[in-house]
Amino acid sequence: MALRIAVLEYDPSWAHHFVRIKAELLTALVEVPVINIEHVGSTSVPGLAAKPIIDIDVVVAAEHFAAAASALSYGGYIFKPEPGGMDRMSFRYLAHALDSGASKPTEDGDIRRAVYLVMPEAASYRNHLAVRQVLLTYPDLLSEYADVKRKLAMRSFETIGQYGAGKSGVLQKILAKSSLNTESVQNGSQV
Repeated sequence: MALRIAVLEYDPSWAHHFVRIKAELLTALVEVPVINIEHVGSTSVPGLAAKPIIDIDVVVAAEHFAAAASALSYGGYIFKPEPGGMDRMSFRYLAHALDSGASKPTEDGDIRRAVYLVMPEAASYRNHLAVRQVLLTYPDLLSEYADVKRKLAMRSFETIGQYGAGKSGVLQKILAKSSLNTESVQNGSQV
């Protein structure tokens, strides 16, 4: 079955959705020492076209990782293993059927969200922050990235990984403008 990717023009309501979801996450994680909860991904960058999925990094220390994963599960999230041995745990909201392309409305009308449980030293977390900062700083790269995503949205894919691979060239270019070291930039697929 072909996967369709929905890429929409920037919607200012995405920031408001994040604030609400962050409050829900803090309630679910009330017993866990959380270092930070970050709005990451394309919906976190004003002006950037994006899949309408709020990407969120929940940052906890290694010793609290298992407790945080358990709290998220009890809070209505389901663990979704990712291929490639990522340095994070990926969760989807249980009330929403999985739709990586965000091409279908959710059952409850709420926005989709992807929650990533990460440690502060995780490459995926550092990459998320670096990409966001570069896109906020370099409007030309923001436009280029948006154009790549719009073009990819016109195609069909077998997997979400193929869509991600289509963005890898521009993401490498974005990460090269960041303050990350060369190894982190080479691992830019962990975005």
